[in-house]
Amino acid sequence: TYNANETVHAAARLVPTQDAPDRVVLRGELTDRLDRLIAAVEVPVTLAGTTPVALDLPVGSPLIPGATVRLSVLDGDHVLSVAEIDAYTFPENFTTRHWNDWQSCIWGNPGGAYRREYLLPVYARVYRDYGVSSVLAASNWLNHREFEWPVREGFKIMPMNVSFGAINVGHRAPKGKMSFKEQKVEYRKTKDKQYLIRPVCLNSEQDLAPLAGRMHGVAAYAGWLNPIGYNLGDEMSTTHYVTPYDYDFHPEALAAFRDWLRDQYGSLETLNREWETTFAAWDDVLPMTAHEIKGRSNAAPWADHRAFMDVTFARFFKWTREQLRQKDPGARVGMSGSQAAEAYGGYDWYQMANTLDFVQNYTHKNTSVMQRSFAPNLRRAPWYGYSSRNPNARRTQWWRLLNGNLGGS
Repeated sequence: TYNANETVHAAARLVPTQDAPDRVVLRGELTDRLDRLIAAVEVPVTLAGTTPVALDLPVGSPLIPGATVRLSVLDGDHVLSVAEIDAYTFPENFTTRHWNDWQSCIWGNPGGAYRREYLLPVYARVYRDYGVSSVLAASNWLNHREFEWPVREGFKIMPMNVSFGAINVGHRAPKGKMSFKEQKVEYRKTKDKQYLIRPVCLNSEQDLAPLAGRMHGVAAYAGWLNPIGYNLGDEMSTTHYVTPYDYDFHPEALAAFRDWLRDQYGSLETLNREWETTFAAWDDVLPMTAHEIKGRSNAAPWADHRAFMDVTFARFFKWTREQLRQKDPGARVGMSGSQAAEAYGGYDWYQMANTLDFVQNYTHKNTSVMQRSFAPNLRRAPWYGYSSRNPNARRTQWWRLLNGNLGGS
């Protein structure tokens, strides 16, 4: 791999056959995936048995990452032998992971995945002409077709669903844990708080350890391709979308909640006064559920718990960035399919503005207005499509542009 203004150093050994000439020319060519000849160098060689030879090809300012290094042995105009190898010449906006003026992302991989390799240039040209600049690469398919091939065709990549299964517990519970639906049914029947323990506690180092290992693996695999960002997953939440459910009563979550309360209230006496409770020690403090708060004039024991889960959600993104950067120091963290700012779900955009680098967001219930107001530096590329037609589709894009978004997905 080579960055702008670096040099490809090509080395070869020439092994003459019995009827080979005494003197030949080694020609080196660097050609990019747009079929542009970037550099060509010729070196005269006197053959004396197996002869080592080398040449340098300047990369210049690449327009596209994919390139081919071709070495030809020439006897006058006659080509005696040829060798080729693929290389990656990264444009500066790849190495800096720069977002385009309007970043156009697509779910599904026009540069790899299900395509036949010989058709890739054809498909890629169509997508580039359409304006697509980056593709979501499935992080559960760590292979060259899904990651290297689209980059070679000039697309920036965004590994997708990097944390799926840890935060999307409403879609998929870890093996051996109850599903969100099962917990909800049992809690409705029993009101037993054991069913309010989140299958993956976002405050538990032990529960998050498998996810840390997964993220280290993805970042180690993809980091050299300069991903524009790592998308943690789609439609994530502290519950399931914004379904009301009083997660999290996991012991480690409650311990972290009490620490947070100490910072908020300063003393147990103050907390008891505000909550209208009589806890004798900090270890006795428990939040109240929505069921328990019904008919109570003071909702603070429930509201503080919800506010803490918003804090937990924001901290989770900071933690994921730290994990990814252990293997890819330039990693940026984002998410897809953001939910509305409601009591459940975790979406406090004022807090998330400091822990997310980008978002492929939904825009319902004034989400875009909140992001524009609370997170003006957050890179946003909202979803569109869904069988929409002009003039509404065109109006949607213009509305998003004029409200500070930096792309579309």
